[in-house]
Amino acid sequence: MIENKNFTNSNVKFLREKKQISQEKMSNELKINQATLAKWECNSRKITLDWAINLANYFDIPVGDFISKDLRKND
Repeated sequence: MIENKNFTNSNVKFLREKKQISQEKMSNELKINQATLAKWECNSRKITLDWAINLANYFDIPVGDFISKDLRKND
């Protein structure tokens, strides 16, 4: 059986911190509420597919990698 994992929430925080971008700056650039970003990062709010695509584009990585790979392990 293949288990599908979704790493979007952990990847958001990892990539943001790796690029040294504050939550405030990122939320302003994406035109979202900073509380939404914080909820994504602590995994208390799921990221929709549309937002996963937007975030992958923001970080300039393939959307498939952003969703399905734990990018913390590739660093």
